[in-house]
Amino acid sequence: MTRTLRLSAEYFAHPLWERTPGEAPTDVDPASLPLSDELIEGLRSWNEDFQDIAQTKYAFATSHERQQWEARGRALAQSLRDELGDDYCIEYQAR
Repeated sequence: MTRTLRLSAEYFAHPLWERTPGEAPTDVDPASLPLSDELIEGLRSWNEDFQDIAQTKYAFATSHERQQWEARGRALAQSLRDELGDDYCIEYQAR
């Protein structure tokens, strides 16, 4: 059975969420998945950047900064697809 994971930055939570039909999404520790250390660190860093932005009421300094952060998220989602393969459906949700 294919697992559905959504990459979505969250305040005080992991950036990965498992979506099971009929149930509330639950956050997933990236270290619990068969991922490279580099990708786990990338997910952590991307989510920490979001938490820093949360301190400013979710206002990026510039639209370029927001675009860069969203592009990093898309690249991380693709890396998740590459590393996890067909057993996972990876979704990406920018804020």
